[in-house]
Amino acid sequence: MFEGTKGGRVVYLGADVDVSEVVPGQTFTVTHYFRVEKPLSEGWKEFVHIGTPDRRMHHNADHVPVGGKYPVQLWKEGEIIRDIQRIPLPSTFTADKLALFVGFYKKNERLPVKSGRQDGQNRVIALELPVKGGVSLSASTSLSRANELEPLTGRIMACDLDMSISTKLMRTRPPEGRLPLITL
Repeated sequence: MFEGTKGGRVVYLGADVDVSEVVPGQTFTVTHYFRVEKPLSEGWKEFVHIGTPDRRMHHNADHVPVGGKYPVQLWKEGEIIRDIQRIPLPSTFTADKLALFVGFYKKNERLPVKSGRQDGQNRVIALELPVKGGVSLSASTSLSRANELEPLTGRIMACDLDMSISTKLMRTRPPEGRLPLITL
């Protein structure tokens, strides 16, 4: 959960991804889900970083949510935002694992992550995926949970993603019928 000192609270519910393994030089699709508990003030923007599990930044995939049609400053209390993002993985990405980090920023400030899986730099760890043909990272570079997960309902946990790899779409969805789903 992201929470600002002057109000504003957004929960990152999880993500869907269309592949079980990413390939350098190819594009993959991530669908992010956010729940707006208190709208963020003017000027906040979403960021998405592609890096390695040892937190080395490799690629900035910042974007305006919902295909550029629904900036963070317009989000309203009670909404669930479904943000589909196509991300090209640079052909120069050589690690065997990819980590996707998500957060919010305003100028040089990041919105604090108060709970959920994060990297200690106010970025939620949205997911990790294997990279085809990548070079193995050392065992000491794996991400750790900085905070325990916060219960959202009896059915799902904040940022508790199914990290198992299969040929099926990996999924963590918001509870059905609870809040409006925003897609434009």
